[in-house]
Amino acid sequence: MSLSTRARMRPVLYPVGILAGFVLFLLVKSGVSPYSAGRPLLIALGVGLALPWLFGLLVGDRDRAGILAILVVMVLLAGQSALAAALLVGILAVLLAESWTGRAGARRIRWPLITRAMSAVTAILLVAIGILAVQNGGIVRIPRDLVAEASIGRLGSSATAATVAHPSVYLVLLDGYPRADKLGTEFGIDNEPFVQALQDRAFTVAATSRSNYQTTELTLASMFSGRVPSDPEADTATIRPFISDGEVIREFRDLAYEVVAFSSGFEGTALRGADRFVDSGQINEFEWELLQLSGLAPVLDIVAPTLLADQHRARVLATFETARTLASEPHEGSRLVFTHVLVPHSPQVFGSDGAPNEIRGIQVPFDDSDEYTILGPDEYDRQLAGQIAYLNGRVLELVDAIARADPNAVVVVFSDHGSGIREGVVTGGSDPDLRTANLLAVRCPGRQDIIDDRSTLVNLLPRILRAYTGSGPEDVPETIYGEPVDGKYVVFDRPD
Repeated sequence: MSLSTRARMRPVLYPVGILAGFVLFLLVKSGVSPYSAGRPLLIALGVGLALPWLFGLLVGDRDRAGILAILVVMVLLAGQSALAAALLVGILAVLLAESWTGRAGARRIRWPLITRAMSAVTAILLVAIGILAVQNGGIVRIPRDLVAEASIGRLGSSATAATVAHPSVYLVLLDGYPRADKLGTEFGIDNEPFVQALQDRAFTVAATSRSNYQTTELTLASMFSGRVPSDPEADTATIRPFISDGEVIREFRDLAYEVVAFSSGFEGTALRGADRFVDSGQINEFEWELLQLSGLAPVLDIVAPTLLADQHRARVLATFETARTLASEPHEGSRLVFTHVLVPHSPQVFGSDGAPNEIRGIQVPFDDSDEYTILGPDEYDRQLAGQIAYLNGRVLELVDAIARADPNAVVVVFSDHGSGIREGVVTGGSDPDLRTANLLAVRCPGRQDIIDDRSTLVNLLPRILRAYTGSGPEDVPETIYGEPVDGKYVVFDRPD
């Protein structure tokens, strides 16, 4: 094989560099766990390497194969612009025709020069992403998260052998579940049968409970660490350590609890640093954002119009099934199990019998107010009632499975916030009265003093720790904020 032939067969790397760089840029910018980007990054690497090779087989020249491959990559990244995609497809067709019909001696395009230029542009792009990673802390955060959230060798690594058996604690987070009285006054839904069913199972239900914050991220940050970031513009990367490595979580680990967490699909709230992180494998938030930005979105809207809603529904069902299995499996020692399901939060994907509500398109309305506007008040109320009716049955099944397997377990059924359908008058965000009116029910065998009718979430886990283990962080003020930022508009304040 001649030297020139070997040169023509060398792989062209700038298409894979562009595709991988796109994924890496979003990873660095978003601040989510690097493990959430693992699948997209592998796909980018595979597609970016395969395209030049396939085009090389067609045209027999690495330089032209690289140009054809990068045009396909640009079509994939063209987003929602039909004009840009059509233009790129046209250029691709012209270049393919030139490659197949033109005579090598007649070509005036200097393909090797284009290859060198594109390689230089790609290198500059990757360096720019590296600079961004340095500027926003990603250069430290991503390697740290890769180590801290790795599943290999993590189980039991932070816990010593327990000398006293403490009760396991099961947290069942029903995202966006409104308080019973608000369900009645706002949506015409009578949820008292569910409340009574919980009380019949020895739960204490807080009649006027509230979440301390209006967002899931800050609610969990306060629950798992006893505090929240003071930065009024705190981003995902800033908040995540308060959730994954909060002081309260560390307290459970110090008491030899095995921490188990389920993925809701939303990475900003994922407890990926758990001893066991359970992900059923459906599309996660990071991948959803990638699809929305890419040129695949309009294609998927045609060939798989219910993909996102189906994936969301499948994750909820898988979480309930796996959580029931987990509760029944034999195990030694105590557990802290965090089960997070993104229902009854929008979108309303379940009917009252569990049958799917068909929601089409990549742009699934995960915001309550968006879905409320799309459906209208009457249809929204009807669909919310159906989703809650189905959800209530699944929750009671899970609670019963936990109680059968472990009668002494502490079980908390709660929501991170209430409904966000209505805007607030003062803050311009969600109405704080409706948004902070959450569900809170606690089954605490042998204790009746963990919560009262007016409890919030911030002191819940420390009180459980102190009640059953004799140690735990002290209470902090149970302030409720109208904006999801500490120090902003205060709706209520509980100095007790």
